[in-house]
This record gives sequence, C-alpha cells and structure tokens, in this order.
Amino acid sequence: MRLLLIMGLLVLLPSSSFFLPPYLSQLLLAGQYSRAQLDYAVKAELPVAWQLKLAEVGYGSAAWRRLNEKLAKTRGSAAVDLARYYQEQSRKHLQQGAEEQDHRHRAIFWYHQGIKHASVQARLGLAQLYFDNNQLLLAQETADKELGFTLLSTSSPAPEHALLQLAVQAAIALGDMDYLKRHLPLLELSTAGRELLADIHRYGVLDSWGEGNAQERGYGMANPHAVNKPVVASCTASIQLFATRLEHLHYLEQLTHGVESGPLAPFICFAPVRYRAVDTLACRENQVSESKYRVNKRRAIKCREEIWQYDAGAITSRFVGVLLPQGGANVHLGILYIDRQDNLDVFTHELSHLLGFVDEYPLPAHHNRCSEVQQSPFAHNLVVLAEFYQGKRSALRAQVLKQLPWAAQIREDTPIFQAQGNGWQLGTPDEYAKRVGVFPAASCDRQKPQAFKPLSKRTKLAYYEEGFPDAYLKRLSAGPGAFLMPSFHYNIALALFHRGEIKQAKFWLGQAALWESSPARKAKIIMGDF
Repeated sequence: MRLLLIMGLLVLLPSSSFFLPPYLSQLLLAGQYSRAQLDYAVKAELPVAWQLKLAEVGYGSAAWRRLNEKLAKTRGSAAVDLARYYQEQSRKHLQQGAEEQDHRHRAIFWYHQGIKHASVQARLGLAQLYFDNNQLLLAQETADKELGFTLLSTSSPAPEHALLQLAVQAAIALGDMDYLKRHLPLLELSTAGRELLADIHRYGVLDSWGEGNAQERGYGMANPHAVNKPVVASCTASIQLFATRLEHLHYLEQLTHGVESGPLAPFICFAPVRYRAVDTLACRENQVSESKYRVNKRRAIKCREEIWQYDAGAITSRFVGVLLPQGGANVHLGILYIDRQDNLDVFTHELSHLLGFVDEYPLPAHHNRCSEVQQSPFAHNLVVLAEFYQGKRSALRAQVLKQLPWAAQIREDTPIFQAQGNGWQLGTPDEYAKRVGVFPAASCDRQKPQAFKPLSKRTKLAYYEEGFPDAYLKRLSAGPGAFLMPSFHYNIALALFHRGEIKQAKFWLGQAALWESSPARKAKIIMGDF
C-alpha cells in the first residue's frame, strides 16, 4: 500500500523532482497540494504537514495534542499552545471543585519546552502561572532570568515589556523594594509600564515601606504618642482596607464602590485603599514553603495581628480589612479578611459582621455564642434562648421581648410562643412567617441551646446571594452602634496577651476603648471581655 501511494505521488510530481520531502514541503507551503500529498507528508513526518493538519482537527483533541507535541520539538509556539491548553483544563477542574495537579504540571512542562526554544511567550506564560498561584519568587525569577531587561528599549517587543511588568508586580507583592526601585526607570519605556508606574505612586507602594526590614518592624513597643485618637466618624463603621498586589487594590476599589451603592452604604465608610507587602502581614500562608504552597480554600485566613501596632498611628479607621490572594473569608473582632475570589456578596456579608450581625448558618462546634443561653443581646439578628417555658404566656412574652433587639418590630398580635404540652415552645407559628417574629435559626444546630432570628426567610447572613432584608436595615438604623465589633486595636491587645506581653496588651485595650461611646462597652473593652 505504501509503495502504491509513493508511486501515485510520483505520477503527480515532475520527473526531475526525486527528492520528495523538500519538494512536498514546497507544495504544502505554496498551498498547491492534493489530499494524497498531504496525507503522505504527515506520514513522512514533515512539520509543515503537521501544521496544516492542525487546522483539520478539533482543538484539544487527541490528534491536536499529538500534532502539537511533534511540532513542539522544534517550535516554541506549539509548546505554548499545549501549555495554555493544559492550563485551561486545570482551571476547569478547579472550578468543579476537583483536586488538580496533573494538568498544571503538564502546563509547566510545556512552558519549559517553549523556553528551551527561546520563546518569550512561554517565559511570560510560565511566570504568569507562578504569579497566579502565589509562587511569587518563582514568578519573579522566571520573568527576569537571562533577559535581565538590560537591553530593553522602547522598540522592544511587547512580551518583553510584559515580562518586566510582571517581575515588578511580583516584587511589589513580595515587598522587594530594592528590586522595584532598580527597575522603575524601565517602566517608562512602554505605555503599560507607565500605567503601572502611575499605580505604584497612586497607592504609595514606595512610601509604605519604612526604614528597615520586616523583621526589624516586628519587635519593640509601638510609640503611644504616634497612635491616632479616633476622629469624629461620618458613619457607624469606618474601615481601612489593604492589599498586597496592585490588581487586588483595584479590585478592592471595585468592591467598595459596590458597597457604597448598596444597602449598607449609610453605615460604612472606606478610607482610600492602601498597599502592604505580604510578608509584613505575617499570615498563615507564609509558614508553608512558597514553591509547594497552595492555600486550602476552607481554611480561614489568619494573620499575626500584633503587627498592626506599628501601623496604628497612620490608621484613622475603626476597622482594618485585608485582601489576600487566597484563603477563607472571615471576620475576627475588628479585622476583616477576604481573598481575590470573594465577590461583592461575600464582602457585604463579612462587613455585616463588623456591624453586629451573626451568621445564620451553623456556626463551628463549641462556638462561644452557642455554649449557653444569653444573658443579654449580642447581635442585631440572633438570640440564643431556652426553647421551652412554663408560666403565664403574657409574662413570658414580656420576659423574652427584653432579650430581642428587634422586639420593637414585632406586632402585638404576632405570637412568639406556641402551646407545647403543659408549657410553651418559643417560636412564631408558620402562618405568621411573613412577619417579623421569632424563628429558629441554624446558627447553633451543632450544639444547644437553640438560636432564633427575626425572619423565617433566607437572608444574606446564611446565603451570600440573598438580599439584605429591610427589617435588618431598620434594626441597624435604630441602634447602629449597639453590637459593633471592637476596633482593630482590640485585636492587637488580644494577640499581645497571648504572647504574654501584658503591659502592652493593656495599653492597646485602652486604645480600643477610646472608640466606644457607651460606658458599658468601654468597661467591657478595658476588661478584655468582649
């Protein structure tokens, strides 16, 4: 069969053309070939034929991958195509919640193959992959390696300028100010570089890094005279947000604009977002080897909060918020944590915790709010009370209403008890489900006693995508400062207490108390009993 095919091809070729591969390549490049000639050229392992065959097979198919693998032996562009394909597959698997390493490793392999062929696009793709996976040192080294940017000029190809910009962004995230300062002049050589330079100045990246390094900043007592006293706030909750990357600072601005046009706008005000190097935050993720590190999304972000004592003098907001590349969103007292994957719904949900709302989905086992019946209200939307009562219904109603922050919103003809045996079970009957009442909440489902909430319907405190109920906004308007989290100074005090630095902890409790107008809350803060 092979002999017959060759003979057939020879009939189609001029008698003087007996060196078949070069001649076939010429025909293929000129587009003057038959189907038989193309098929033979593929079998003859002619690269130009593989390239033409690619147009006939489906993207990502087994045939597509085989052809590109052949081409990648000599062409960096084919290696880049394979790497990008495996990156796409990796993202799809991650979006589906599957563990994903194989496709990512293949992407890295093919990017390296492309780099062997001096492909700038391959180097850029690999550096971006490392950057997106928070492997910042590898990203910076890959972008900078060999090229060094010494020959960069205004006429250099765009991918070379993109490598410089990526290396600079990695340096910013790492807090490598020496590298950043050395390469600032090169950013002037391109439009995108100048835009990056403008952001560096806009967010005060260079100004944020004081004298000395992060380790030197981590020791010693903060200067009490440098601590700013609370200013008269124009809103209930003022917050200073930080991020470790320029793109994340932009994203924080998008989130804040979303909140400012949403239902919580009257209660929250934002200071201009600011940059912090990730290593100065001393977050949990830094304890793992960077080259192998991958944050478990379910693991709540946690940072060493005593470090904020060195910045408190420059922060005039009650709360602090931090956006990190990865990690589980949460609020710890006066500090909010989110990551780049968290959207406006998640951000709004977390902000509501600072205002005094508690989750309406099951809290962790042994949560302190679910350990016993409350002695006094602690949140706008949740109470923890006994489920069964005995006595006169009207007296019991009056007793329970004193424990409900939303009591004024319950109509007199809305029941809050149902007959149960010889007594009463706390809870508004289903026929009143559209009213404000007392309804079981899932918050304390993992332990007893029972938690109750004002509304029977789902809210943003249980499901991020739900709206913020009007009843909750009315309650917040009636007592905006009633259940606020303490200021971030309380976090500093608690962290120092755990380190055995009692004198400094007491100082920061005093700073936190300055943010309180209620004598009862001041006393609670001073005692460290929040």
